[in-house]
Amino acid sequence: MVYPDGGLYIGQGGQNWRDGQGIFTYPNGDIYFGSWSQDCFHGQGTYFFSTGEIYDGMLSMNEKQGIGTYYYDKCTAYYSGNWYQNLKHGSGVLNSP
Repeated sequence: MVYPDGGLYIGQGGQNWRDGQGIFTYPNGDIYFGSWSQDCFHGQGTYFFSTGEIYDGMLSMNEKQGIGTYYYDKCTAYYSGNWYQNLKHGSGVLNSP
């Protein structure tokens, strides 16, 4: 499905919504690959930012939630651990060169 802004979705879902497994390419070059529920990121997924950063982990209704790893600065540094409502939360490891 091609969106009016140029976004492209390939995957499971209904006529105008995303649900199940799929990949979405944004007009700015960002790419999300993973689980969808009710047109939101939900479950295991990987988000590739056009800046070179990557988030790989659990999501809940479009937010980082649960265990995940965020790779900064073209993967030279990362945080791996717990997330809650898009914020680092609880235990985790921050590694930077």
